[in-house]
Amino acid sequence: MKHLYTAILALAIITLASCRQDREELLSYNNTANMMAAKESYGEQFKVMWNAMNTNYAAWEIEDIDWDNIYTAYYPRFVELDTLASRIDTDSPDAVDRVIEIQSKAQAMYEEILSPLHDGHMTLMFIDPLTKESYAVSPAHIRNQARPDFGEDAAWDLSHYIDVTNDIEADNYIQMYPLMGSLIMDWLVQEAAKLQEAADEYASEETHTATEEIEQFQRISMISTINRIQEKCSNDPSLYKDVATAYNNLIVPNHPALGYSPIFADEVPADMLLFITKDGICYMRISKFLLGEVMSDDLTGIEAIIGQQYQDAWQSWHNTIYQLQREGKLKGVIFDMRNNGGGSTDDFKYVAGSVMAGKCVLGTMKSKNGIGRLDYSPAVPFYFDCHKSNTESITAPIIAITNVHSVSMAEMTTIAVKQKEGGISLGTTTWGGCTTLITNGDYSELTDYAGTFGVQGETPVFGYFPYHLCLYTGMGAAESKGFTPDIEVRYDADLYNQTGRDNQLERAFQYLRTGR
Repeated sequence: MKHLYTAILALAIITLASCRQDREELLSYNNTANMMAAKESYGEQFKVMWNAMNTNYAAWEIEDIDWDNIYTAYYPRFVELDTLASRIDTDSPDAVDRVIEIQSKAQAMYEEILSPLHDGHMTLMFIDPLTKESYAVSPAHIRNQARPDFGEDAAWDLSHYIDVTNDIEADNYIQMYPLMGSLIMDWLVQEAAKLQEAADEYASEETHTATEEIEQFQRISMISTINRIQEKCSNDPSLYKDVATAYNNLIVPNHPALGYSPIFADEVPADMLLFITKDGICYMRISKFLLGEVMSDDLTGIEAIIGQQYQDAWQSWHNTIYQLQREGKLKGVIFDMRNNGGGSTDDFKYVAGSVMAGKCVLGTMKSKNGIGRLDYSPAVPFYFDCHKSNTESITAPIIAITNVHSVSMAEMTTIAVKQKEGGISLGTTTWGGCTTLITNGDYSELTDYAGTFGVQGETPVFGYFPYHLCLYTGMGAAESKGFTPDIEVRYDADLYNQTGRDNQLERAFQYLRTGR
């Protein structure tokens, strides 16, 4: 194996040394020839990165880095890596170590260059010209992993509070993942029964064609797959993806391929936890802002069944809030944004927008509109539409619970709560990635002067960039700073592990019940 690696290494070094362009003019960073050259040369890869950042990075207005000087200072150092690579003797016993050393130097230089930047979403991914291994550089991750609360993940199981001797009525508590898994398993059992009926009918027949024999084999395989899944776990929402893959691979007769539903495209949909306390506190937690996908009216089959459960649960919760307000019994609303990495802006209406009316204006927003670093469009209002059924805003206090892993839409939800009269945040400071992105998956269509570029895992440089620069009322850009809580409370994991109690949630209860 080592000889094979050495042979590949030799070819890579020869290619790397011979593919550098002699001319130094900087063509378009996304030029096919430049991308090809960047696959084989550290110097050319740096030029692609520098030019892409120069044009596409939307946050230059809030940076004080001399980007031109970065090119002057670092380009020769990346070219030197090409020189070092060309001098490696592939027959030398330390050849592999030297290759790894060169990659480490390249990665370290990119971290030096990029770590001072403030944008909280930006991530650059590189495919090393020598090893062909991928690595990512994220300034926000480098910055936030140094925080003392970085490793604190609030648990989802709040069953401690369901006990009737505590604060929450059991029939008002619903979490979607276990329910979703149960719905999927019930549906799979029904499908297995249909397949078994067809398999029994086949067995009762005396003669079969070759095609029928293949179909029977596929039926039995599918039944076996469902049985294995049932034995494995009965409430795991990822079961659907497993069985969909099996269906599509087997082409089960008389059962059309399930396809890959948008709500299961990458992983399971957003988890949602709702409850209402006996004294009128309404709580919501979602794992990510992708409720719109699972609550779409365009879903069919098991996805539609799941989506209806989400819609029914959310609608009941939403109706109860306004009913309690009309009756003068609403004590407050809690939006738990802990460990929420963001998602679709359209979901605002289901979360903070579910207790507000009209439009929620957060500040202003600028877009890049030219190749110059400071070429921006005029600032325009930055707002979200609240739920269309709301004719009035909730007047009771509202709390957003946050931590370091509250990112993007979770942060925008937090500032919307903080800007509302009677709204506060509680917990620890958010991530600091408070701009908007366009991530439709087909980045080749992004022809403007900002946004994500390249193809992840394919092009030698891939950039995950915001499309706009958002400026919040009263504070400007929140990039890298995040939103500081009005009431700071560190999560007590030991307390939760020992008792099931959530100290941040209990502090929110205390505030809503006492005003302190």
